[in-house]
Amino acid sequence: MKPIAPPTLGSSTTLQVGSTNLLSIYVPTGSVDAYKTAQYWSSYAGAISGYEF
Repeated sequence: MKPIAPPTLGSSTTLQVGSTNLLSIYVPTGSVDAYKTAQYWSSYAGAISGYEF
């Protein structure tokens, strides 16, 4: 079974990349909306894409 809920990130968690245009975060297709709206993950909503694992 694949997890549906995004893991909890702390308020000090950041993803270090040179540009947000270079960032891609692949999550299970059925979890995309959950990630895009989850606290702290929503900051990266534009980089989140669904993928059939």
